[in-house]
Amino acid sequence: MLGTNTDVYAMALQDDGQLLTAYYTTEGYGFRIVRLNTNGTLDATFACTNLFNGLNVVLLPQPGGSLLLGGNGCGYHDSTNYTLFRLKPDGQVDAGFDSGLEFCSAFSLVRQTNGQILVGGFLRRRGASNSVPLLRLNRDLTWDETFHPDAFFPASDPVVPAYVCPLVLQPDGKFVAGG
Repeated sequence: MLGTNTDVYAMALQDDGQLLTAYYTTEGYGFRIVRLNTNGTLDATFACTNLFNGLNVVLLPQPGGSLLLGGNGCGYHDSTNYTLFRLKPDGQVDAGFDSGLEFCSAFSLVRQTNGQILVGGFLRRRGASNSVPLLRLNRDLTWDETFHPDAFFPASDPVVPAYVCPLVLQPDGKFVAGG
């Protein structure tokens, strides 16, 4: 359970007021995810038993109680997805979700007003020859093939890879990306 000297790296508020929390533990040296009830007690119905690796964690609650979890070098024992996971409403990893990303980092997740999700980071889709800083998921969590953001850096620049860390959605639906 979380103590007073626990390193909390990410929090996200669900629509029902429950708080999802990613904290670092020295037991296995990784991140665990818990959900707190509105009164601050641990939600026993959310039992995420996985220990996640990585240096950065980002959480985005989904409709229906599931959770998108991203990170830098994020993974767990026996995982084949190293960047973006989906947790079921009970906290278990959704093995049916495959982001199609490999060996990259997801630093930010932002839901747009239409339900699509911007994913910022240093991202490489499986089979791609290069990385991109920004991708967008459709509401059904498939990649939006029509989303083509302007180039942040020339694709031929091997020294400075493009990445996006912070993403902020503006009231007019536009977004600001930094990196």
